[in-house]
Amino acid sequence: MSLDYWSRAKPLFEAARQRPRAAREAFLAAACDGDAALRAEVERLLALSAEADGFFDTLGQELRRPGLDGAALPERVGPWRVVREVGRGGMGRVLLATRDDGAFEQRVAVKLVESAAPGLVRRFRRERRILAALDHPRVARLIDSGALDDGRPYLVMEYVEGVPLTAYADARRLPVGARLRLFLQVCEAVAYAHRNLVVHRDLKPSNVLVTDDDAGRPQVKLLDFGIARLLEEDEEGGRLTRTGQRYLTPGYAAPEQIRGAAVTTATDVYALGVLLYELLTGHRPFDPRGRSRHTLERAILEDEPAAPSTAVGWTEERAGGGALGAPAPEAVAAARATEPGRLRRRLRGDLDRIVLKALRKEPERRYGSVEALARDVERHLAGLPVEARPATLGYRAQRFLRRHRAGVAAAAAVGGILLALGALHTASVAAERDRAEAAALRAERVSAFLTDLLGRSADPAADTGALLRLLEPAVARADSALAADPEAQAAVFYTLGRLYHRAGRPDRAEVLLRRALALRRALDAGPSEEAADVLYALGLLRLRQPDAASARFREAAEMRRALLVGDDHDLAWSLLQWARMLPKGHPDKQPRFEEALAMLARLHGERSPEVAEGLHEYYVLGFADGTPQDYEAAFEEALAIYLENGLERHPYALHAMYNLGLLYEDRGDFDAAFPLFRRAIRLGEEVLPPGSTSLITMKTNYGASLHERGRLVEADSVLRAVAETARRVLPDSAAAVGQSHYWYGRNLLALGRPAEAEAALRTAAATLAYLAAGTPRHHRVQTELAWALVRQGRHAEAEPLLLESVELLAGTRYERTALERLAALYEETGRSAEAASYHARLDELGE
Repeated sequence: MSLDYWSRAKPLFEAARQRPRAAREAFLAAACDGDAALRAEVERLLALSAEADGFFDTLGQELRRPGLDGAALPERVGPWRVVREVGRGGMGRVLLATRDDGAFEQRVAVKLVESAAPGLVRRFRRERRILAALDHPRVARLIDSGALDDGRPYLVMEYVEGVPLTAYADARRLPVGARLRLFLQVCEAVAYAHRNLVVHRDLKPSNVLVTDDDAGRPQVKLLDFGIARLLEEDEEGGRLTRTGQRYLTPGYAAPEQIRGAAVTTATDVYALGVLLYELLTGHRPFDPRGRSRHTLERAILEDEPAAPSTAVGWTEERAGGGALGAPAPEAVAAARATEPGRLRRRLRGDLDRIVLKALRKEPERRYGSVEALARDVERHLAGLPVEARPATLGYRAQRFLRRHRAGVAAAAAVGGILLALGALHTASVAAERDRAEAAALRAERVSAFLTDLLGRSADPAADTGALLRLLEPAVARADSALAADPEAQAAVFYTLGRLYHRAGRPDRAEVLLRRALALRRALDAGPSEEAADVLYALGLLRLRQPDAASARFREAAEMRRALLVGDDHDLAWSLLQWARMLPKGHPDKQPRFEEALAMLARLHGERSPEVAEGLHEYYVLGFADGTPQDYEAAFEEALAIYLENGLERHPYALHAMYNLGLLYEDRGDFDAAFPLFRRAIRLGEEVLPPGSTSLITMKTNYGASLHERGRLVEADSVLRAVAETARRVLPDSAAAVGQSHYWYGRNLLALGRPAEAEAALRTAAATLAYLAAGTPRHHRVQTELAWALVRQGRHAEAEPLLLESVELLAGTRYERTALERLAALYEETGRSAEAASYHARLDELGE
């Protein structure tokens, strides 16, 4: 065939192979326009392509005995009656069968090998050995095994009537959060196999089926260990090593599988990365569509995958090859219950980094285990820092030079590497993509800035204190390094403000968030999602000031209403917080809350963790309408939903657990309350870093509860430990330091140890003087500090503190304590008249 003729046939072949087989006839008739030779050539190429594409997926079929392809199905396999064929794979047929010996009724999947070739039979027997060792609810169970009369072996396995993972998620329009939770189920199954020294080696959507349990919750089942290899000695005492054949599915294969190198648990980590990429984006990192096998394998070995947040914007004819038939960005986003821009923002950052770390070319640069990958996904869902970091510029440059050694040398000879790379970039990027590239560059700049900041901590689960020590220099750098890019600067100020808030520094958080809002208002002519995000974050800072918070949440909700049509997760939360901040009894309060909760249910499912979080959040501060029983019912329901979803260790579940215990405590049911406190703390110690303010707060509150129940010795043990931890891992200005030392000091006073109490209370008073000078919180601490001085006989030092606090606590529930302490001071110093005047004020307060 001439080169000209080939140039005509090749694009038609590429276009035809992307179409369903049923549509190819009409396409070729129109495209070839009566040229019979051209059509014959295209059809020949299609036939060869089909044969090549099926080679690895049907490995070993060339070994089948003559006539087996057309052979009738066996009527029985052991005690099982064959119903029909349900699939074929590299080892043979998969049959649906039922129990046929009268013992009981059961449907099973029978895997029947169709060759007696020694290598294939050994491989089949290995699968039987592997499956027999695996017993896990997320792994399809081996039920029976045997051989037919003609010697062909079979396995009988649990029949899973499910849907492939990606198809299930798309059909249900699952949002990103729900997809991540499904992925965690897959990780659970693969991690179990790895603990049993088994590598799957062929993870892909068709081997991960999803069914619904009786309550309608999705359940994952992992299938087909047919090409897995044991990481242990085989029968002959040698390690299992590769043979001349490679058992893999190219679109999901790791680079080491393509090269024929050793397969380890890191190989499954890579495949999980591909699976997660497809689950999140609707694409594979290296799409086989439109590529030859050689081109695909070269891409897997040499090319760096695009970030998922970039992939969701791919069009059918994206640069880089292999895009014909790819879903449009609008379709990808719709399948994830959102729109393209919002989906890109959802994936940008942590999820990009998690996926790309799993897809590193070098096994040692991926996650060290499936558990480590799952932990990062869990941390992302919990809003915690993730371990994954992007590849450094030096690393990317090294890989570029390695791939393009000859081209770089030639470019250097004719004009310099940088100039050549710039020309290459200009020539290769289409003009219509410039704006998108500029936006991606800005996002990368922001990401790089924050990654550099957070990457300075050696501990991937860095505590709050370590984070705070990095923030001030980061603010200074953002002022200077990003001064010429207000868009990026606004994004960084927003993120740094949220980090300050999480670290217990609302004062610094508000300064940065206000700066971010000012920049957004200058940049955006009208409503914008970014401005709504900042307004929402500012509202969260003012939860103790309902009117101020309500104004922020209302503006955020109205802005999102102006930008969106239909349901939206962030809109639901803006409405929910707005409703929570409205005064009790307000006519819009309950309807707006119900609207928000219904929206979350439509987006995520009625029994989803998102609904549980909304339910818990609305009731948690006591601003909701309702009786104590309503509050208990809400927390119990939220906790039940978390447990149903297997999220007992999720930080939000821990909060719901602890707050439910507080409600039980309020009604005097300590037998119900204290086990919940201890359980939440125990689980928190397993999943949260020591510097987590949530964990420190739970421990402090537990110690306070013990103190108020008179269990002073137990309280001393708890409060001493948490105060020491807070002081060690947090800066002195953190609110959790003040709270923990306040309760520790109060308990020491009750134990008759005023000198030790003074030291603790001075720490608490210094923190509150910084965070909340002149407020009741500050003077409540100052009252206890003064009392520690009185108990040591240092009345002159205590008197001015008590006099100040008595006046500033007037009208609050702490006024009585301050009056009692001041009256006692005057009695101890023989000043009866002053003591009498304060007793009179106590009488005026009544009981």
